[in-house]
Amino acid sequence: MEEFISQLYPFSKFHMSKKCKACNNEAEENEEFCELHKLAYLNIVKAYEEWKKAYGEISFNEFLRKIVEAKESGEAVKEIAFYIMKNNFKVKKE
Repeated sequence: MEEFISQLYPFSKFHMSKKCKACNNEAEENEEFCELHKLAYLNIVKAYEEWKKAYGEISFNEFLRKIVEAKESGEAVKEIAFYIMKNNFKVKKE
């Protein structure tokens, strides 16, 4: 039935997919980001906890700035860091 409706109304809710908040690619259902950016996000959250243990207290925004400045950071990680800073995105521990 959904397929039939999406053929009749191609822009209906049945045909629309959820978009990644960082890059506008298709995101999985009930997810904020595409697969690549979700992995980058999870890596940032995990790395932040590890940094705090290793280097002492550092604010999350300062940590994000360091990620963006680091030449070793991948493009997807930098995109997520920028997105979080720009949108005051509330970090959820997975």
